[in-house]
Amino acid sequence: MVNVELISRIDELKDQFNQAKHSDMHAAIQLADQIYQLAIEAEQWSVASKIQAEKAFIYFEIGQYAEGMVPAQHALRLALEHQLPIEEGYAYFALGTAHAYTGNYTEALEFSFKQKQIALQSNHLELLELALTAIPYVYREMEQFPEAIASAEEGLRWLDERQAHLQKATILENLGVTYHRMKDYARAKDYYQQAIALARTSNNYGILLYGLASLSNCLCELHDIPAAQATFDELDSLCQHQGNIQPAMRLTVKAQLKRTMGDTAGAIADYQSALEIARQAHDHQATAIILDELVRTYRQSGDYEAALRYFEDLHKVKTISTNENSRKRHDILNALHKTAALQQEAEIQRLRKEQAEWQLAELKRSEADRLEKDKLSYHLKKEQELAARKERILHHLHHEIRTPLTIIHTATETMNHYRDRISDERRQQYFDRISDQFWRINKLMDDISAVLHGVETQPESEGRSTAIDIHQVCQGSINTAHRLTHTRDRIAVNTQAIPRDIWLDATLLDEVLVQLLTNSLKFSEDRVQLEVRATDHELVFSVADHGKGIPEEELHQIYQPLFRGSNVGEVRGLGLGLTIVRNYVKALMGKIHIDSQVETGTTVTIEVPFVRLNTPDSLSS
Repeated sequence: MVNVELISRIDELKDQFNQAKHSDMHAAIQLADQIYQLAIEAEQWSVASKIQAEKAFIYFEIGQYAEGMVPAQHALRLALEHQLPIEEGYAYFALGTAHAYTGNYTEALEFSFKQKQIALQSNHLELLELALTAIPYVYREMEQFPEAIASAEEGLRWLDERQAHLQKATILENLGVTYHRMKDYARAKDYYQQAIALARTSNNYGILLYGLASLSNCLCELHDIPAAQATFDELDSLCQHQGNIQPAMRLTVKAQLKRTMGDTAGAIADYQSALEIARQAHDHQATAIILDELVRTYRQSGDYEAALRYFEDLHKVKTISTNENSRKRHDILNALHKTAALQQEAEIQRLRKEQAEWQLAELKRSEADRLEKDKLSYHLKKEQELAARKERILHHLHHEIRTPLTIIHTATETMNHYRDRISDERRQQYFDRISDQFWRINKLMDDISAVLHGVETQPESEGRSTAIDIHQVCQGSINTAHRLTHTRDRIAVNTQAIPRDIWLDATLLDEVLVQLLTNSLKFSEDRVQLEVRATDHELVFSVADHGKGIPEEELHQIYQPLFRGSNVGEVRGLGLGLTIVRNYVKALMGKIHIDSQVETGTTVTIEVPFVRLNTPDSLSS
């Protein structure tokens, strides 16, 4: 049921808003917020979307583009949720305007084309005229002049066919500026004159003002001094009549006229006055234009020192303008990110509420049945995960085991076919090769068994701790790693004050070191550094390389079975090594830490507690 009182209050506030947006921007923003809240309460989605778009334009007018992007996004979200195509088009217009203001022309063009498509589908005249005006402007600022001209001429044909002239003067003036920048002054003059004539009949003072200024400059380029003077006189009269508006622009046009007439000193004086006004207004665009004209004027007069000085000022202003645009684009991205985060959070809260209501209803209907289903679902999921894990292991194992089997088969076939011609030394080499590949297959099977039986739980040490010599364990691990990777002398060892005999599980420690050293050798072409040191109650092992490294966004996945980094390339492996290392380190009641950067290298640090069997003085280096 429609709340008549609420609708009446919304209409009243809209009238106040329409008055305030031309005089008091901050009051208009507050009124827009009130209208939005009442429109949501009354479920007037069209009003809510439109007022958000209008609020965005108020922020744009006061230069707060990031703040304006938030209501523009809200306007678009409401339009999409409630299938309001016209409101969607206005939201795209607001978003496109913001991106155009801050130099994001690609995004601005994309939104303008979306707006145009909606306008054509809905046959909405105002939306279409706005799009037809915006698209040539964006193309022109991108210096894609042929596209700017083609889109402007298309807009003029469309407007003429429908006898719609609301934005025609704007498009004509845009065409004039485009040809002006292309230095086709004759065509620019023609379009300026058409735009001015249309602006006079429609009382469009904005286009009339800029059209007269541009036409005067264009006539100066054509050296038509009388016509340029007459045009400036009309511009000057219009500016004075409207309350001395645009003084910097008026002085700039006047200065160009004087320069064309040969009055260099007068031109410079007017340019400098215009420059002061633009700087006080913090108008970087106008400041850059005036500085460029001063550089041109001093250069023509032969005062190259002054030209260079103003050129340096011009460079500084352009740098400031570029930095400001970058900051504005950064602020816009932050605002969009925060908006998206808030929307996502609200959606999550809504989903949580719906889920809680559904669960409560299910609980009331049959608590026992629900619990049983949850239990069955949990066990089914675990069985599916286990089956999927085993299937992945078999798949990877198939690829990993193929190479050693091929080597064994080749060596066996060679010895069978050429047994009478193979020397004993050569035959022993083949036997060694077969033995090495059997050993490699056995190692693969051990790794897979370790993961299958210890993915969710820590491997048990089974009381295997013994008195060991750390130096011997490290050397054995190094030899095994070299053998697995078919390398030699690529591991540098540095031990610092390690007790000679300690109580520790040598089997688990050896497996940890072999896995870490093998990984480093496979993913690095440089030497690998193994460093061992001792504290009062802990051994600290550090394995460092300068290899591929691990992408930062993938570090949280490295202990998952079968996970391999996206940058491993052609390096073979099952992706089980770090899973085994983590489980065995837990069994040793130790800790593991990994630091890694892509193309810089990886350092893995293991801290393992131990028991001394001798005095602290009995150390080896």
